[in-house]
Amino acid sequence: MKLFYITRVDIPSNSAQSIQIYAMCKVFAQENIDFKLISPKNYKNENLQSEFRWDKVDIVFKRFKYLEFSVRSFLKVLKEKPTNIFTRDVFIAFILSFFNIKVVYEAHKEPRSKIAHILLNYLKNKNNFQLVVISNALKNFYIKDYNFQKEKILVCHDGVFLESYEKYRNISKDKLRGELNLPKDKFIVMHTGSLYKGKDAELFKVIIDNFPNILFVQVGGKEKEIQKYKDFYKKNNNIIFLPHQSHENIIKYQMSADVLFYALTKSNNLWQYTSPLKLFEYMATEIPILGSNIGSVGEVLNSENAIVFNPEDSNSIIKGMTWILNNRKEAKIRALNALKEVRYKYTWQKRVRKILSFLSKI
Repeated sequence: MKLFYITRVDIPSNSAQSIQIYAMCKVFAQENIDFKLISPKNYKNENLQSEFRWDKVDIVFKRFKYLEFSVRSFLKVLKEKPTNIFTRDVFIAFILSFFNIKVVYEAHKEPRSKIAHILLNYLKNKNNFQLVVISNALKNFYIKDYNFQKEKILVCHDGVFLESYEKYRNISKDKLRGELNLPKDKFIVMHTGSLYKGKDAELFKVIIDNFPNILFVQVGGKEKEIQKYKDFYKKNNNIIFLPHQSHENIIKYQMSADVLFYALTKSNNLWQYTSPLKLFEYMATEIPILGSNIGSVGEVLNSENAIVFNPEDSNSIIKGMTWILNNRKEAKIRALNALKEVRYKYTWQKRVRKILSFLSKI
């Protein structure tokens, strides 16, 4: 198999899609296939050494960068003749579906433009086209609203590099907190990641207001977002905000927590179909998760591997937090179950192998 992953996303960057694409490429290259990534060249990647073959397309006409990238990518495909194309760009999938190539489009949400709607209605009838989606909810959407054949759709939730967490598993919380300058005598509930999606971060208030002896730690977010929520929580003295961290530091912070908080509300326009990277990172820590399980997150989080709540019911969050405080051993058992599920289902390696098996059936 000769597989090209084509994306116009800037790599590397802090965006979830950039992180996800890089992870997938890293693992594709470890498999027994001829693999290459094609993406735009930028100042961050032009001298970056990677673990896989990577064509960085130099864009000359910035005003027409999407068109230029697409044309240059198509010329590479015509010249090098891969057997398979993988992309998260529906336009690229559409154009290359006319070639004698097997094309896979990975969808993370429903189509939100008329053009995407038209292209997908065409693609569903192409024999050389398949669809990878990140949740069963999204698969059901494409079957119901687009009449996709279910045999042409593969569900693959996102994943995590479990080995990134293993090296910290036997390091004590006290040692990690000492390194990170976090208090050792506090029960810490932590949320890592962005603050910009809907009103998810307003859920912190339920914990902060009702459990004053708990320290809530928010790690990450842009400076403007952090300031917004510092103002929102200015009357509370049991929450601290830390700026964006390296991925390595994020792991250390997560492993230093007593509880990891997963916030998702219906104000977040991804709530129905999402498969957030953060969720699998949390599960890899073996730290108890207190999480919202609305929408597609309910396909992963449940009362066996987490303490789940209804984000529209504050009492549900309070009840979940109270249960954790009163049932520490049982909470740890659920955390261990989450880790076992990650090992069995949600590593990047397992995701890639599942996709490659799917591709071989076209």
